[in-house]
Amino acid sequence: MSNALHEQLIAAVEQGDLAMLVASPPVAFQRVFVDVTGSVTSALLLSALMQEHELRAAVDGGWYPSSAEACERATGLTRKEQSTARRILRDLGLLQERRTGYPATLQVRIDYDALIRRLINVVPRPSASSTRSIKRDVH
Repeated sequence: MSNALHEQLIAAVEQGDLAMLVASPPVAFQRVFVDVTGSVTSALLLSALMQEHELRAAVDGGWYPSSAEACERATGLTRKEQSTARRILRDLGLLQERRTGYPATLQVRIDYDALIRRLINVVPRPSASSTRSIKRDVH
């Protein structure tokens, strides 16, 4: 458990907020992203980034800010785990990053076209014989 998470848990217990902490929404991720990325942590990060993208207003060209602290609070991934997961996503062409402003802040953008191409390659296609079988069952 990270030091920040440990401190947060202790503070919640002391303030009687443990029920609220446990009642927070669960962290979920798309299982197929494990097949796409080859990594559970990358799949979790990609799912979290996609959820964040839906919640935040993207700036020019689909970029939006991302912080390690917020990601750790949302997913439990440490900075090192996030760094490795981001590297995998970048290497696969699924994630682009840039630093902007002063002090520099990280902005990310998901390449949805690349993600769709990878998903198409992962999803099994029905064979010709199973397609004929499905057609017979429908009629």
